[in-house]
Amino acid sequence: MPRFFAEVDGQRALIRGADAQHISGPLRIRLGEDLLIRDGDKGYLARVTGVSRQQVELEILDEQVLADRGPRTVRLGMALIAPKDMDEVIRLATELGVSEIQPVIMSRSNVRDLKAQRLERWQEIVREAVKQNQRRSLPTILPVLDFRAFLAQSNWARPLVALPGADQPLTAVNDSDVGILIGPEGGIAPDEIESLLAGGFQPVGLGATVLRAVTAAAAAVAVLGM
Repeated sequence: MPRFFAEVDGQRALIRGADAQHISGPLRIRLGEDLLIRDGDKGYLARVTGVSRQQVELEILDEQVLADRGPRTVRLGMALIAPKDMDEVIRLATELGVSEIQPVIMSRSNVRDLKAQRLERWQEIVREAVKQNQRRSLPTILPVLDFRAFLAQSNWARPLVALPGADQPLTAVNDSDVGILIGPEGGIAPDEIESLLAGGFQPVGLGATVLRAVTAAAAAVAVLGM
């Protein structure tokens, strides 16, 4: 059962909108049943005291401690890729414990512009993923930057870039605050690699085989998020 976002006020809570419709409809939750809810980074066990398609009313029974997947802060720089693939990156990275996601337009990105609806969709994907895996914190999706702006603004404590053939494996990184850039399907262009290395980014490897961008992003966050 997901942990639903709710508005908590003392010992009472409300769930509104699409979640209320989902609870009262497909889930068939009835009066007296218990639900897991959250408000910000606080979790609760609550009992349903009122149900309609517009809202679900609850009584707080107990406060519950929520946890993140691991103690490390993981920042993902992700080259823009096909919209459906980017959606999958957002979902997987959220489930695997990413702290923030920075979309980057790189020279080999096959997407150059995003509509506001896509950014809204990413926020909804984050909320749905957090509801399912019940992590404590919500990752931040930063505004899209082009490569030069990303390089100029990057202030990661430990900046990494995933590159085939890198001497150091990602598994050897043990810093508490790490950022990693994943390139697009066509790879990172030579001039961009040169700029990254000059900017202090350290190359790291994700293994001997070639991974798709979605897989590489998921693998990187999975390793760093433990």
